[in-house]
Amino acid sequence: MRVTLAQAAANAVREMIMVGELPVGARIRQRELAAELNVSRTPMREALSKLASEGLIGTDPSGQAVVCRPSVQELEELYEIREELEGLAAVHAVERRRPEDVDRLRRIISNIDQAASADEWVRLNAEFHQTLYGLAGRAELLKLIESLRRRTEVYVRILVEAGNSPAAQRGHREIVDALEAGDPDRIRSLVRKHLQHTRDRVAAVIVEQSAEASA
Repeated sequence: MRVTLAQAAANAVREMIMVGELPVGARIRQRELAAELNVSRTPMREALSKLASEGLIGTDPSGQAVVCRPSVQELEELYEIREELEGLAAVHAVERRRPEDVDRLRRIISNIDQAASADEWVRLNAEFHQTLYGLAGRAELLKLIESLRRRTEVYVRILVEAGNSPAAQRGHREIVDALEAGDPDRIRSLVRKHLQHTRDRVAAVIVEQSAEASA
């Protein structure tokens, strides 16, 4: 899949934040970043907007854009909420599943196996979860889940880049097996386990990266 200038710029700035080159609290100087990355202001603005949606960029009391590096505290709080909402959606999905839905989810898993980049993996992972929870037929629940998913996309990316995606894929397969079997208790348990795995692995990576940045 072709990477746009905005996506490339977002990837570059995200990396600067994760390795501490842009430390927590640092002001985001759009013009300087655009010059450093050799992109125009428009894709740079789009890139920063994406990073803001991921929670990596916020504003200080004066309204200036600043770096907000992912934190273990935020990770744990957001994933605690996700466990409850996504477990509920998965139970409803079991009630409405059809054989073709199971087949579609298995195809997405296969596509994830073949993902050529972290960007593609993250995108397909989102498609998997959106497809699964979309089966629930609960529009308001899905809106809440999607909002949280966007907030936590950066943590999924950390998981993938740390090399923990095979375990996540095993979780995907187990969830689809439970869906096909029509087992609501098991799918709720597996969804929670899947999210807990991501939370625990990413928390360890964040702590390690923070220690390296301050060393």
